[in-house]
Amino acid sequence: MLAAALGCAGAQAPHDVRTPAAAPAGGRCVADHLGPLGPGAKVGTSSCGSGPPCGEACLAGDAVACYRRGVEIQEQNGPPDAAEAMYLHACQGGLAIGCTNYAAGVGVHSDTDSACAKRLFEKACAVDEAFACGMFGRVLIEEATPAHTEQIERGRAILDQSCKKLGQFPCRVLALETELGHFGPPDVATVQELFARACATGDSDACGPPPSAKSTFHTTP
Repeated sequence: MLAAALGCAGAQAPHDVRTPAAAPAGGRCVADHLGPLGPGAKVGTSSCGSGPPCGEACLAGDAVACYRRGVEIQEQNGPPDAAEAMYLHACQGGLAIGCTNYAAGVGVHSDTDSACAKRLFEKACAVDEAFACGMFGRVLIEEATPAHTEQIERGRAILDQSCKKLGQFPCRVLALETELGHFGPPDVATVQELFARACATGDSDACGPPPSAKSTFHTTP
Protein backbone atom coordinates (compact mmCIF):
# COMPACT_ATOMS: atom_id res chain seq x y z
CA MET A 1 0.00 0.00 0.00
CA LEU A 2 0.94 3.63 -0.17
CA ALA A 3 3.90 4.91 1.86
CA ALA A 4 4.20 8.51 3.05
CA ALA A 5 7.45 10.42 2.68
CA LEU A 6 9.74 10.01 5.72
CA GLY A 7 12.37 12.38 7.03
CA CYS A 8 14.53 12.81 10.15
CA ALA A 9 13.43 11.28 13.44
CA GLY A 10 11.92 13.41 16.17
CA ALA A 11 9.73 13.34 19.26
CA GLN A 12 5.96 13.56 19.14
CA ALA A 13 4.27 16.51 20.80
CA PRO A 14 2.00 15.76 23.78
CA HIS A 15 -0.99 17.66 22.42
CA ASP A 16 -1.53 15.53 19.35
CA VAL A 17 -4.76 13.66 18.70
CA ARG A 18 -4.09 9.92 18.96
CA THR A 19 -7.07 8.35 20.67
CA PRO A 20 -8.88 5.25 19.34
CA ALA A 21 -12.11 7.19 19.90
CA ALA A 22 -11.29 9.09 16.72
CA ALA A 23 -12.08 5.97 14.70
CA PRO A 24 -15.68 5.26 13.63
CA ALA A 25 -17.58 3.14 16.12
CA GLY A 26 -19.13 -0.24 15.47
CA GLY A 27 -16.85 -1.17 12.59
CA ARG A 28 -18.45 1.41 10.28
CA CYS A 29 -16.41 2.95 7.49
CA VAL A 30 -15.81 6.67 7.87
CA ALA A 31 -16.91 7.00 4.24
CA ASP A 32 -20.47 6.20 5.38
CA HIS A 33 -20.92 9.48 7.19
CA LEU A 34 -18.67 12.04 5.56
CA GLY A 35 -19.94 15.48 4.67
CA PRO A 36 -18.82 17.35 1.54
CA LEU A 37 -15.09 17.15 0.86
CA GLY A 38 -12.83 19.93 -0.33
CA PRO A 39 -9.78 19.46 -2.57
CA GLY A 40 -6.28 18.99 -1.21
CA ALA A 41 -5.23 22.38 -2.56
CA LYS A 42 -6.53 23.90 0.68
CA VAL A 43 -3.71 22.40 2.77
CA GLY A 44 -1.89 25.73 2.96
CA THR A 45 -4.73 27.71 4.52
CA SER A 46 -4.12 27.04 8.24
CA SER A 47 -2.32 29.57 10.44
CA CYS A 48 -1.12 27.03 13.05
CA GLY A 49 2.45 26.94 11.74
CA SER A 50 3.82 23.59 12.89
CA GLY A 51 4.30 21.32 15.87
CA PRO A 52 2.04 21.29 18.98
CA PRO A 53 0.08 24.40 17.90
CA CYS A 54 -1.23 22.38 14.94
CA GLY A 55 -2.25 19.55 17.27
CA GLU A 56 -4.14 22.05 19.41
CA ALA A 57 -5.72 23.70 16.37
CA CYS A 58 -6.79 20.25 15.19
CA LEU A 59 -8.57 19.65 18.51
CA ALA A 60 -10.31 23.00 17.98
CA GLY A 61 -11.66 21.85 14.60
CA ASP A 62 -9.06 23.03 12.06
CA ALA A 63 -8.98 20.22 9.47
CA VAL A 64 -5.94 21.66 7.68
CA ALA A 65 -4.02 21.77 10.97
CA CYS A 66 -4.89 18.09 11.50
CA TYR A 67 -3.49 17.20 8.09
CA ARG A 68 -0.38 19.31 8.57
CA ARG A 69 0.37 17.74 11.95
CA GLY A 70 -0.23 14.26 10.55
CA VAL A 71 2.38 14.88 7.86
CA GLU A 72 4.85 16.13 10.48
CA ILE A 73 4.37 13.05 12.64
CA GLN A 74 5.06 10.81 9.66
CA GLU A 75 8.10 12.82 8.60
CA GLN A 76 9.44 12.51 12.17
CA ASN A 77 8.85 8.73 12.23
CA GLY A 78 6.24 9.23 14.94
CA PRO A 79 3.63 6.66 16.00
CA PRO A 80 1.54 5.60 12.97
CA ASP A 81 -1.67 5.63 15.01
CA ALA A 82 -1.05 9.29 15.92
CA ALA A 83 -0.70 10.26 12.26
CA GLU A 84 -3.75 8.17 11.33
CA ALA A 85 -5.82 9.91 13.99
CA MET A 86 -4.77 13.30 12.65
CA TYR A 87 -5.64 12.30 9.09
CA LEU A 88 -8.98 10.92 10.24
CA HIS A 89 -9.86 14.24 11.89
CA ALA A 90 -8.79 16.06 8.72
CA CYS A 91 -10.96 13.74 6.65
CA GLN A 92 -13.96 14.15 8.94
CA GLY A 93 -13.39 17.90 8.75
CA GLY A 94 -13.86 17.79 4.98
CA LEU A 95 -10.28 17.77 3.68
CA ALA A 96 -9.99 15.26 0.85
CA ILE A 97 -6.22 14.75 1.16
CA GLY A 98 -6.81 13.83 4.81
CA CYS A 99 -9.11 11.04 3.65
CA THR A 100 -6.50 9.87 1.16
CA ASN A 101 -3.73 9.66 3.74
CA TYR A 102 -5.98 8.08 6.35
CA ALA A 103 -7.08 5.45 3.85
CA ALA A 104 -3.47 4.75 2.87
CA GLY A 105 -2.55 4.16 6.49
CA VAL A 106 -5.45 1.96 7.59
CA GLY A 107 -5.92 0.04 4.35
CA VAL A 108 -3.17 -2.41 5.28
CA HIS A 109 -4.76 -3.45 8.60
CA SER A 110 -7.39 -5.92 7.41
CA ASP A 111 -9.61 -6.82 4.47
CA THR A 112 -12.41 -4.77 6.04
CA ASP A 113 -10.16 -1.73 6.38
CA SER A 114 -8.92 -2.25 2.82
CA ALA A 115 -12.49 -2.13 1.51
CA CYS A 116 -13.14 1.04 3.52
CA ALA A 117 -9.91 2.58 2.23
CA LYS A 118 -10.99 1.94 -1.34
CA ARG A 119 -14.28 3.77 -0.73
CA LEU A 120 -12.43 6.71 0.79
CA PHE A 121 -10.12 6.88 -2.22
CA GLU A 122 -13.19 6.93 -4.45
CA LYS A 123 -14.85 9.74 -2.50
CA ALA A 124 -11.71 11.87 -2.42
CA CYS A 125 -11.09 11.25 -6.12
CA ALA A 126 -14.62 12.50 -6.84
CA VAL A 127 -13.46 16.00 -5.78
CA ASP A 128 -10.29 15.72 -7.89
CA GLU A 129 -7.83 14.84 -5.13
CA ALA A 130 -5.04 13.57 -7.36
CA PHE A 131 -3.41 11.15 -4.92
CA ALA A 132 -6.78 9.55 -4.22
CA CYS A 133 -7.47 9.10 -7.93
CA GLY A 134 -4.09 7.47 -8.41
CA MET A 135 -4.61 5.15 -5.47
CA PHE A 136 -8.20 4.27 -6.38
CA GLY A 137 -7.22 3.27 -9.90
CA ARG A 138 -4.16 1.40 -8.66
CA VAL A 139 -6.08 -0.60 -6.04
CA LEU A 140 -8.75 -1.60 -8.55
CA ILE A 141 -6.12 -2.84 -10.98
CA GLU A 142 -3.86 -4.61 -8.52
CA GLU A 143 -6.69 -6.31 -6.61
CA ALA A 144 -8.11 -7.79 -9.81
CA THR A 145 -7.13 -11.14 -11.23
CA PRO A 146 -6.37 -11.35 -14.97
CA ALA A 147 -9.90 -12.69 -15.45
CA HIS A 148 -11.44 -9.54 -13.93
CA THR A 149 -11.03 -7.52 -17.09
CA GLU A 150 -13.91 -5.14 -16.31
CA GLN A 151 -12.33 -4.09 -13.00
CA ILE A 152 -8.93 -3.65 -14.63
CA GLU A 153 -10.47 -1.51 -17.36
CA ARG A 154 -12.34 0.55 -14.76
CA GLY A 155 -9.10 1.23 -12.91
CA ARG A 156 -7.37 2.11 -16.15
CA ALA A 157 -10.17 4.50 -17.13
CA ILE A 158 -9.99 6.26 -13.75
CA LEU A 159 -6.24 6.71 -14.11
CA ASP A 160 -6.50 7.83 -17.72
CA GLN A 161 -9.23 10.38 -17.04
CA SER A 162 -7.50 11.68 -13.92
CA CYS A 163 -4.16 11.92 -15.70
CA LYS A 164 -5.70 13.96 -18.51
CA LYS A 165 -7.59 16.23 -16.10
CA LEU A 166 -5.19 16.54 -13.16
CA GLY A 167 -1.81 15.26 -14.30
CA GLN A 168 0.53 14.49 -11.41
CA PHE A 169 0.28 11.21 -9.46
CA PRO A 170 -2.42 9.50 -11.58
CA CYS A 171 -0.12 9.80 -14.61
CA ARG A 172 2.74 8.18 -12.71
CA VAL A 173 0.52 5.34 -11.52
CA LEU A 174 -0.80 4.82 -15.04
CA ALA A 175 2.79 4.72 -16.31
CA LEU A 176 3.80 2.15 -13.71
CA GLU A 177 0.76 -0.06 -14.27
CA THR A 178 1.42 0.12 -18.01
CA GLU A 179 5.06 -0.78 -17.44
CA LEU A 180 4.01 -3.76 -15.33
CA GLY A 181 2.01 -5.11 -18.27
CA HIS A 182 -1.43 -4.95 -16.69
CA PHE A 183 -2.91 -3.68 -19.97
CA GLY A 184 -0.97 -5.90 -22.31
CA PRO A 185 2.61 -5.66 -23.60
CA PRO A 186 4.01 -2.34 -22.31
CA ASP A 187 4.62 0.45 -24.80
CA VAL A 188 7.86 2.17 -23.77
CA ALA A 189 6.99 5.43 -25.55
CA THR A 190 3.63 5.65 -23.76
CA VAL A 191 5.26 4.97 -20.39
CA GLN A 192 7.80 7.73 -20.99
CA GLU A 193 5.11 10.18 -22.08
CA LEU A 194 3.10 9.48 -18.93
CA PHE A 195 6.10 9.99 -16.66
CA ALA A 196 6.88 13.22 -18.50
CA ARG A 197 3.32 14.51 -18.00
CA ALA A 198 3.39 13.56 -14.33
CA CYS A 199 6.64 15.47 -13.86
CA ALA A 200 5.49 18.49 -15.85
CA THR A 201 2.30 18.80 -13.80
CA GLY A 202 3.98 18.74 -10.39
CA ASP A 203 4.80 15.14 -9.44
CA SER A 204 8.47 15.49 -8.53
CA ASP A 205 8.83 11.73 -7.98
CA ALA A 206 8.29 11.26 -11.71
CA CYS A 207 11.17 13.57 -12.58
CA GLY A 208 14.89 12.95 -12.95
CA PRO A 209 16.24 9.54 -13.97
CA PRO A 210 13.58 7.34 -15.58
CA PRO A 211 11.42 5.92 -12.74
CA SER A 212 10.38 2.29 -12.79
CA ALA A 213 7.68 0.03 -11.40
CA LYS A 214 9.79 -0.31 -8.25
CA SER A 215 9.36 3.39 -7.44
CA THR A 216 7.96 4.33 -4.04
CA PHE A 217 4.53 5.95 -3.94
CA HIS A 218 4.05 9.07 -1.83
CA THR A 219 0.89 10.74 -0.58
CA THR A 220 2.44 13.84 0.88
CA PRO A 221 2.52 16.77 -1.54
